[in-house]
Amino acid sequence: MVAPVIMAFGTPDQQARFLPGIASGEVWWGQGYSEPGSGSDLASLKTKAERQGTKYIVNGQKTWTTLGQYGEWIFCLVRTSNEGKPQTGISFLLINMQSPGVTVRSIVLLDGSVEVNEVFFDNVEVPAENLIGEENKGWPYAKYLLSHERTNIADVNRTKRELERLKKIAKAENVCDDHRFRDEIAKLEVDVVTLEMLVLRVLAAEKSGKQSLDIAGLLKIRGSEIQQRYSELMMLADGPYALPLIREAMEAGWQGNAIGAPHCAALAPTYLNMRKTTIYGGSNEVQRNIVAQVVLGRPGDQRHPVAQARRGAPAIPTTTLQVQEMDFDFSDEQLQLRDAVRKWVAKEYSFERRRMIIKTGGYSRDVYRELATLGLCGLYVAESDGGLGMGPVEAMVVLEEFGRGIVLEPITQALIAGAVLSVYAPRGLATAHLAGIANGDSLVVLAHQERDARYRLGLCSVTASASGDGWTLSGIKSLVSVGDLADTFIVPATIDGVMALFLVQRRTDGVHTRGYGTLDGGRAAEVEFKDASAELITTDGLRALEYAAEMGIAATCAEAIGVLDQTMSITTEYMNTRKQFGMAISSFQALRHRAADMKMQLKLARSMSCYASLKLNAPRPERRAALARAKYQLGVSMRFIGQQAIQLHGGIGVADDCVVSHYFKRLTQMEMTFGDTLHNLGEVAQRMQDSAGVFA
Repeated sequence: MVAPVIMAFGTPDQQARFLPGIASGEVWWGQGYSEPGSGSDLASLKTKAERQGTKYIVNGQKTWTTLGQYGEWIFCLVRTSNEGKPQTGISFLLINMQSPGVTVRSIVLLDGSVEVNEVFFDNVEVPAENLIGEENKGWPYAKYLLSHERTNIADVNRTKRELERLKKIAKAENVCDDHRFRDEIAKLEVDVVTLEMLVLRVLAAEKSGKQSLDIAGLLKIRGSEIQQRYSELMMLADGPYALPLIREAMEAGWQGNAIGAPHCAALAPTYLNMRKTTIYGGSNEVQRNIVAQVVLGRPGDQRHPVAQARRGAPAIPTTTLQVQEMDFDFSDEQLQLRDAVRKWVAKEYSFERRRMIIKTGGYSRDVYRELATLGLCGLYVAESDGGLGMGPVEAMVVLEEFGRGIVLEPITQALIAGAVLSVYAPRGLATAHLAGIANGDSLVVLAHQERDARYRLGLCSVTASASGDGWTLSGIKSLVSVGDLADTFIVPATIDGVMALFLVQRRTDGVHTRGYGTLDGGRAAEVEFKDASAELITTDGLRALEYAAEMGIAATCAEAIGVLDQTMSITTEYMNTRKQFGMAISSFQALRHRAADMKMQLKLARSMSCYASLKLNAPRPERRAALARAKYQLGVSMRFIGQQAIQLHGGIGVADDCVVSHYFKRLTQMEMTFGDTLHNLGEVAQRMQDSAGVFA
């Protein structure tokens, strides 16, 4: 933690003196931040350093100094002035712990370990050359260090190791076959992957200079809560045999006798020790206050720049059109595509226009063709077939912008159709349809769901029969997006029990549709086939259908980010303008913490949306596992942010003419598209159990 501070703010002499010992591990450092009465409220610290010529005289006390009994040096925040705001009189000092007047007294923690200490300074002389930076300017250095500390607290590597340890314990204790316990491990696995993706994005943002102020606090909250959760699950896995408290088992190389299996011995002390993680480094409640300040501004501050969200306001205020926290290095072509879609949504897709489209049919064919002229229907169609020939990152950029405007037009369906036909259809059949998809003349949609199948792709009751040189289909598909308005269906059907994929024209004999509105304002239909003529796409139908669903999951995740981001902006603006009891509701701490948790879920969702898009080109087993994890996390985030947005709007939020209610409905629709949250959790758990080495 101290090395980055010395690197950033230390003198060349200080860097040459201290950094080699840190890098080699030869010098052990302690942290002198917290004091009795000045824990998370660090600016209230009282340890005093008085300048006397070429040295400082330090008096005071630090506490919770981790492993301070082994420390050779300690970096301390000390008060060098009492004038002005508390933060302005703090300096950052490096102190040799072997100096006369330094006393260390250990504190026994509730697990019995001696891990933290009190450190007392009694007229300790410290050379002035050990001051980092300027006197009375230590507060920015302290915050800089804390951003590294809180990121380190996330401790992804340790968390990944402990997850694997948990799986082994569950296997040894025969609880991995209990679906309730298996699902809890699956949730934890998604949390760990999401945390890792978030940390990787943080590193990318730091490298490009785009770091946001609240990210360290979010990482600290999430990482510490995950650590507590895996320690809890280990206890539950071992049941009563986790209760013996054998403190010695925490020591490296311990070979003593356990009560029960050997892995039981360290579980109780680990569980007790992990209670500290949500407290040190600034308690999680304080971290939520920090995050809320970034999201909402200070309590009572009405100048915070967020989107307008009054009744009847445009769905996409121009002040919120900046894409935030996109940690990709976009090409010029990708940036141009994003900007074109952004401008179109802002100019052409107002809240009023969207409501009119809902009233007149669930989606507008004219608007759909406008989007086709921008090339958006043919993103996955090769240039030789009239498309743009682009990939998942471009689709993510486009769909995120559509999400901000909760655009109704079925671009995701066009992307799926273009991808499936390009990969699986014979060349002649693909050529006959791809140009129409790309130019917007032909709306091709996936018709795969059935009444009793829920989200199980392998279940199919629609049958295909040979008829002359072609095929006919019989059976019913349900919940077909814009099914009563589409031109062509992509339909899975079985040939002698083996799934194949077909194209069927909606207007052909034997096709009957029953359309209806969906809760987000769109359209869907039940489609019945009675000896309807069909063209064969591929006999590898299950593989092709899985591919279509994977493309749909990644697209849904990308669109959801735009919806979530805009929902967040609308809600924070409302919180800053709506008054109760004479003050803005953003002044109430309970509501501010809700906003902070919404921000957390948005960050996690964005990381997993990036993860989903990047994994589309991974090998099939890895791709399918990744997309199940991503859709599960997005489902959790969509439900939480959507529900909280309505709650924070109060009575206004349940009115249809309130913008946020439409975002909530869209989030609900997407959560249950291509597998709801429970289904995808089951997928994660099953793939986790089936993977080689898991539970082994």
